[in-house]
Amino acid sequence: MNQQQLPTVHKPSNKPRRLTVGYAHTDERGIRVPNLRLCGHWLHAAGFVIGRHVKIEVDEARLMIEQVD
Repeated sequence: MNQQQLPTVHKPSNKPRRLTVGYAHTDERGIRVPNLRLCGHWLHAAGFVIGRHVKIEVDEARLMIEQVD
């Protein structure tokens, strides 16, 4: 789906999202690392645009994600 096919932007929902932290493999055999995948129309509604960069600030057990360009 390209940018022209995205639905009309609606007011973002403040509804909390509940996701599961999965894992991804590294190049080192048997080593797994935490993996979190974010996707959905709610990201578009919140103003995140395909192809733009984001800044992620990390705190203990908290991530702050902000679009930067």
